[in-house]
Amino acid sequence: MKRGSYESAFDNGSKISLVRYNDNAVVTMCSNNFSVQPVNTAKRYNRKEKKDITISQPNVITQYNKYMGGVDLHDNGIANYRCRVLGKKWWWPIFCNAVDSTIVNAWKIYNMVNRTKMSLLILSRILPCLY
Repeated sequence: MKRGSYESAFDNGSKISLVRYNDNAVVTMCSNNFSVQPVNTAKRYNRKEKKDITISQPNVITQYNKYMGGVDLHDNGIANYRCRVLGKKWWWPIFCNAVDSTIVNAWKIYNMVNRTKMSLLILSRILPCLY
């Protein structure tokens, strides 16, 4: 597939749109809220031509890029500063993930409320010292 090209299918029974889009890699998305239309444009850098080019982009991809961030940033925050303590019990990874998720949520709330921003690394280092 050429960069900027896409294929789509729509199921009338379940009202689900399926789109396969080629940007840097092939991405397949399924949505019951957005469809391919209207097709938007996006700027990408072409290494061969060494300049920005304009490619077509389906609406479902544009909307995903516009509103992504909540879950993706949360997962990224958990992955960056994960609890590295190993345990032998089956429930230990679940507990550690809950603690990591709580730390990321506290960091997001702190940065929303306060004018001075704190990095997640600093918060992750302060919390063990407090308790």
